[in-house]
Amino acid sequence: MPPALPPDNLDQPLSNAEIDAFAELIETLEDRTDFPLDLEALDGFITALICSPRLVMPGEYLPHLFGEDPGSAFADPAQFTRFMGFFTRRWNSVAQALNAPVDDLSQPAALVPFLTDWESTLAEMPAPERAEIEALGFAETGKAWAMGFLWVVETWEDDWALPEADEENAETLEVMLDPFYTLALPEAELAEEDREYDRDARIAMAIWSAYDLRKFWRDAVSAYAPARAPVRADTEPGRNEMCPCGSGKKFKKCCGSPEKLH
Repeated sequence: MPPALPPDNLDQPLSNAEIDAFAELIETLEDRTDFPLDLEALDGFITALICSPRLVMPGEYLPHLFGEDPGSAFADPAQFTRFMGFFTRRWNSVAQALNAPVDDLSQPAALVPFLTDWESTLAEMPAPERAEIEALGFAETGKAWAMGFLWVVETWEDDWALPEADEENAETLEVMLDPFYTLALPEAELAEEDREYDRDARIAMAIWSAYDLRKFWRDAVSAYAPARAPVRADTEPGRNEMCPCGSGKKFKKCCGSPEKLH
């Protein structure tokens, strides 16, 4: 097994080889999760956590991925550290993209989700295997990413809820989430107006919604963002304690740094 990632490269984007290694690592864990997990779905999960109304700590989201004892899902501590190294570097890349001033998704700084090219993947499969995958209904690019995003929204639904009296912002929030629900639907179930856009256009709409949601919770309705619930001292570390993400850095220089917090 490759050695754990050194803590000093957590702001470095994953290389193509590391993305492949991350995907392979996730595949070894997919049978140990309650949610059908792959690289694309996990990327949607990460994106939604960054767009969330508050910072959700690893001690809170890891049990939703891997059960009450997240460490037991891994072969050994080194595998867990390796996973968290990949996860944290991707988190940092997504956060950097969503914080960047972007007005065109073709800009180098824009968010590029980890999406499966199902058209090419299916074309390379033997016919029986291709038919089996297609029958499962998930072989649509962007669908798993949207489902991973919505999993966060629905798991922490109280955080994403606005006061009943705030109908205007509640409607705005619904409009921003709609592209993710549309992207998660099978093509056959799309509404007539959604069929006017091809899948690439619907993916682009969801990416822009991620930018809008990030800004929405940070700026537009900051007064309504849920207050962080009290947590135990061992769940949220002090600024000078080691970060619980497994990076090896102090909390204040990792998940607790100003650019990572809302």
